[in-house]
Amino acid sequence: MGTLPVRDEADLEAWIRRHPIEWQVRPLDEVQGHRVVRAGLRLTLSTTPDGAHCMPGSPEHHVAYRRLMQIARVALPDCGGAVRCEIEGYDGAAHLAPDGTPRVELSIRIVHPPDYLRRLDEDERCVARTIQARLALLQPPPGPRAGQTSEVVPPPPGGAQGLRSARHA
Repeated sequence: MGTLPVRDEADLEAWIRRHPIEWQVRPLDEVQGHRVVRAGLRLTLSTTPDGAHCMPGSPEHHVAYRRLMQIARVALPDCGGAVRCEIEGYDGAAHLAPDGTPRVELSIRIVHPPDYLRRLDEDERCVARTIQARLALLQPPPGPRAGQTSEVVPPPPGGAQGLRSARHA
């Protein structure tokens, strides 16, 4: 979807080394009539902002969110017409990791464009796998928390090749 100038690419790679990115894929369930429909997937990126006690709305929080937005734009494939990837807006909420560390989150909804409530199918799963593969390419070697995923869309096999490869995958 997006590309970065070379100087921005090096800067983003350095930022990612200091702020490992985590992601999780969850079902996107909606209610239609009196039943729940699995309408797509929600992929959530998160990272720890600079500052020991970073508060939502602080400059550090906004910087981390803008970086997650850059990462999302690099990781999103051109979905064509079958699937739409929607980056949700800044929520300004306080998110905490299980250990109490402040987190910044950005969510991407992966859905069908013309018929939003159509049931989840392989198109959305394929896009989610592609995004996860591109995110994995952006990461340094995984630490204890980096790159967590869910059972909804298992990550594809492969190794890290750097940001340039992620842009052109």
